[in-house]
Amino acid sequence: MDQRKIICLHGSSNINWIRELTKKMKAITNAGVQVELIYVGCKDMEITKDILSTIISENLSNYLPLLKIYFFWTRLECMKRSKLCLGYETEDDTFLNELSSLLSTSSADKGWLLVGAAKSKDILRLTGNQCLELLSLFDVWGEYANKFGILGAMRQALAPPIQAGCGNFAIIPHVEEITDDACVCKNLQWLNGEIYYVSQPKDTADQGEQQSLLSPLNSTAVTKPVTQQPTMELNRKENQLFLQSSNNPVMKQMAPQTKTDLIKTPLISSSDDSMALKPVAQQQKMQLIKGERHLFSSSDDSPILYIVEDILHQANPSLILTPQTQLEYVDETTHRAEVVSMLEALAYTVHRMSSEINYKCAIGGDGHATTLAVLQSLSNYTWDGKLVVALAAFALSYGEFWLTTQLHTVNPMAKSLAHLKQLPNILEHTDILKPRFDAINNLINAMLDVTKCIVEFRELPPEYIPHDAPEMAMALAHIPTAVYWTIRGVVACIAQIVGLIGLGHEYMTSTTEAWELSSLAHKVNNIHGHLIKQLNTCQQQIGERKHMEAYQTLVRLFETIHLDNIKILRALMYSKDDLPIIDGITKKRVSVDVLRRKIVMLFISDLDISHEELFVLIQIYNDTHQGRMERHYEIVWLPVVDRHVPWLQSREESFNRLASTMPWYSLVHPSLLDKAVVKYIREMWHF
Repeated sequence: MDQRKIICLHGSSNINWIRELTKKMKAITNAGVQVELIYVGCKDMEITKDILSTIISENLSNYLPLLKIYFFWTRLECMKRSKLCLGYETEDDTFLNELSSLLSTSSADKGWLLVGAAKSKDILRLTGNQCLELLSLFDVWGEYANKFGILGAMRQALAPPIQAGCGNFAIIPHVEEITDDACVCKNLQWLNGEIYYVSQPKDTADQGEQQSLLSPLNSTAVTKPVTQQPTMELNRKENQLFLQSSNNPVMKQMAPQTKTDLIKTPLISSSDDSMALKPVAQQQKMQLIKGERHLFSSSDDSPILYIVEDILHQANPSLILTPQTQLEYVDETTHRAEVVSMLEALAYTVHRMSSEINYKCAIGGDGHATTLAVLQSLSNYTWDGKLVVALAAFALSYGEFWLTTQLHTVNPMAKSLAHLKQLPNILEHTDILKPRFDAINNLINAMLDVTKCIVEFRELPPEYIPHDAPEMAMALAHIPTAVYWTIRGVVACIAQIVGLIGLGHEYMTSTTEAWELSSLAHKVNNIHGHLIKQLNTCQQQIGERKHMEAYQTLVRLFETIHLDNIKILRALMYSKDDLPIIDGITKKRVSVDVLRRKIVMLFISDLDISHEELFVLIQIYNDTHQGRMERHYEIVWLPVVDRHVPWLQSREESFNRLASTMPWYSLVHPSLLDKAVVKYIREMWHF
C-alpha cells in the first residue's frame, strides 16, 4: 500500500450521513488527493448488514467484510471493558475516552471518521457533524495539503489559537535518564510526521496580531521543519514535557513489543472472569494468529482426538489396578497406517509442547502467559489443529501421571516412580483431593466438548455454507476465544498435576484450587453452549439449502426425458438406501431395480386409510394380476406423514399394520421419504 495514501475509516448507522460523507470525500479524491474511504459498520450487526447492502448496491465506498466488522466492534468492546475492570475512569484516561466515543456515537453526531496515513500510528478522530463541516471547507484548507499533508492541514483547520508563547526562563528539574532530545513543547505542531515551530508574537500587547498570526490555515503560522533538536528553554507554567525515557510507563506501552514481551504481557487478568481484554494485549493476541492461511485443517485429525479422548477418560482416580483387575480391550483401529503416519508427524511437536507447559507450570508461570506462549508456538497450525495438539500434549502428561498412579500396586517400576515423585501420599488421601480431581475431570470434559464442536465446524460443507456466510461468520468470530480458553484450561490442569508432584506428607484441602477449576470449567461450558447454538444454526441452514437443491433436482428430473425410470425412482425413494422398498408378497427388502422398465403407479397417502378403501384397492390389484408373477406395472406406497408430529410407538404400529396388508411394494419407513420429495408432491402434484 502506498504510504502516502490516507485511510479514512467511518462508522455509522445512518445511511444518509454515509451518503453525504461519500459525496464530500469524492470531491477530495477528484482534486487528486489519495484517500480511501472504508466503512467499518456499527455495533448493531443487523443494521450493519442492511447498510452494507445499500453501500454495495449504490457503490458508495469500500467496506470491511462482515466477519472483520464483527471482530472490529468486539475488540473495541473488550478493550473498553478491560479498562473499566482495571479501574480506569473515562474522564482521566484518554484511551478509554476515545473508545467510549467510538462505541457511544449519539444520534446527533450520526457517525465518526478516523483519518490516518497508511502504516502510521498518527490518527485523527472526527465526529459526524465535525467531519462533514470540515470536508465542506476543503476549498479553504485543501491548498495546504501538499505542504503539510492531509492530517496536518486538517489539524491546522481545527486547531484553536495558541494563547501563550514559549519563554526562555524555564528551569527544568532534574529527571533521571532524560536527554535533550526527549522534550517536546506542546506548542510544536506535528504535521506530516515532522515537528514545525509555531510562530509566536514577541509580546502580548497586540492581542489582535496574535490572533491573526495563529488563526487556523494562516500560512505565516508555520515555518519550515525543525532540523535541530528543540531547546530545553520551555516555560514551566505554560508548557508540558513529554518524557520519552525508558522509565516512562506511557512510552513503554507505545514501544514496539519483542517476541519475549508477547509472552510476558498479560492478555486477560488471571482473576478476570468477564473476558475483558487489555487493548495492547488483544493486539498481541491477534499478532499470534494473524499469519493463518486457513481456518481449519484439510486433513482429518479425528483419530488423534479419539486417542486423546480415550486417554483422558481412562486417566482418573477411580481406576486403581490390582492383580485381579481386568483390562479393557484396546481398539486396534488407532493402529492403522494412516493414523500412525499422522502420529509420527506430530509426535515431536506434542512432546515439545508437553515439556514446555510442564516446565512453565513447574516454575510458577502465569497461566495467561503460558497460554500465549502455546498459541505462539502453534501459530502455524489451524484452529482445530491448535486444540488437537494442545490436548494431545496434555493427554501425554496427564496419562503418564495416572499411569504411574494406577500401576503402582501391581508394577514394581511404577511403584518406585510413584515413590520418587512422592505420589503414594496422594493415593492415600484421595478423599481430601477428590474435589480437585472432580473439578479437573469436569474441565477436561468441557475442553473435549469444545474441541469436538470446533472439529464439527471444520466438517461443515463449504459449498452449502461458506465461511463468509453470516451464520458461519458469527460462529467463527468466537472460535479464537474458544481456543484460547480451552488451552488455558489445559494449562490449568497441568499446573494442578505438577503441583501434586512432591507433595509428600504436606497434603492439604484444595477448596480454592477446585473453585478456580470449576470457574474455568463453567466458562468453557458457556463457550461450548454458544458454539453448539451456532453450529445448530449452521446445520439448519445447510439442511435448508440441501433441501432446496434436492427439490430443484427433482423438478429438473421430471422435466427431462429418460430412457428408464430408475433415476427418478431413486430420487423419490431415498437414493442413499440400497434397499428402500419392501416386496408386499415376500415381505423382504428389495432394490428399486425390480421396478426397472415397468409402469409404476405411486400410491400416496398418510396413515389414516379406511379399511374399506384399502380392501377395494387390494381386490382390484389382485383381480388385475390374476396371480401372475410377471407384471408390466407395479404399485408403490409412499406414506407421507407430518414430521412435526412425534413418531410414537402407536404410529409405528399403525404403519407396520398397513404395510403388512398391502400386496404391492411399499417404502420401508416414512422417514426415507425426503422433505424435498414431500414438498414436490404437495406443490407440483397438489396432494
